[in-house]
Amino acid sequence: MDWYLESHIMTKGLSEAVCTSYRSTIKNLKVVFGDVNPLELSEDHQDEYIRQRKLGTIGRRGPAMMSTIDHEITVLIAAIHRGIKKRKLHRRCVPVIEKKQQYQARIYWITRAEAARLLRAARRLHRIKAKTFAERRKMSDGELFIWLALKTGQRRDAILNLKYHTQVNFSVGEVDFQDPAKRETSKRNARQQMTPSVFRVLRRRFNERPPHRPTVFPAGIDMNRIFNKIARAADLPEATPHTCRHSFITWALAASADLYYLSAVANCSVSTLLSTYAHSVPAVSLAKLKKWVSDKNARTSGARV
Repeated sequence: MDWYLESHIMTKGLSEAVCTSYRSTIKNLKVVFGDVNPLELSEDHQDEYIRQRKLGTIGRRGPAMMSTIDHEITVLIAAIHRGIKKRKLHRRCVPVIEKKQQYQARIYWITRAEAARLLRAARRLHRIKAKTFAERRKMSDGELFIWLALKTGQRRDAILNLKYHTQVNFSVGEVDFQDPAKRETSKRNARQQMTPSVFRVLRRRFNERPPHRPTVFPAGIDMNRIFNKIARAADLPEATPHTCRHSFITWALAASADLYYLSAVANCSVSTLLSTYAHSVPAVSLAKLKKWVSDKNARTSGARV
């Protein structure tokens, strides 16, 4: 598994936070699977790993959710397939384990009132932690992330990796969430016009940041840990950084936003918008959205004919 981490994961140009997460995952997997001969790998080992992760005997953050365990098993399966592809493991000798779908994906978004509670909790925690009056006046990393995630709907890593000189253009009011220095993946990131609130918080951070730092956020920041503290302080323990993106899209769908424009902003297809994010939209609004899509497709196909 160390080979998989060093030869594959670390060469993909991922952010430091994602690489750290993979290192932690590999470390947890090695407790049960590290000394197992590939010829002897079985579902009993998988069941034992799930049991220990649920009890919290593996990992330093206590009992893990089934969604987290499922992701870690996915990494193990990917490592096995990578070993087979690179001929380090024999296909007929290694039994391929399967993920156990023992959980339902968490469907969670927050209201605008709950979003305001998150921002207030972020400011309150920052004032408590700040040692001087000048520090208390600055915007914290957690508050800035929540602002940007709720106002742009972009993914966590796209926001954390923003660079001022190459991706943020104040003169034309545009922010490009696709880092030109990194390899483009299937999860493309959008170029957006800044709203007044996004322009204001980015300009404020630009004036408050250390002059030598080119990025919006400090390198190696653990936003999951910061966000979890804010969410607990706001009495929203189930909220995660991705909740902000989910909420942005849900609010836009509930307001009957143009689906094709929204799919371009969120960098996903219209069908994904309706299947993944529209479950919280009222049935009446959802029916209107689906009818709008079908009518538009009919007009498009008619024009082609």
